[in-house]
Amino acid sequence: MMKSSGSRSNHLGEAGWFTLPYSGVWGIISSQYHQASKAEDHRIWIAPHLPVSLSSASYFSGEDPAMKQVINVIKKP
Repeated sequence: MMKSSGSRSNHLGEAGWFTLPYSGVWGIISSQYHQASKAEDHRIWIAPHLPVSLSSASYFSGEDPAMKQVINVIKKP
């Protein structure tokens, strides 16, 4: 099964903690907007350059397909 990046090219980030004044409840909120693409970029995910298929079989056998892909790229001349 192919997975997306889990993030848009433009996104919120740099979270910071805050406390609500009356209840004292703690929360976390993003404080910056990262615009790595055009403002008109409405993609909901970014396709990876090196796609890797993940499966429960590889997980339970202790295999790491992502790391195998990284090693294959490093070994290329």
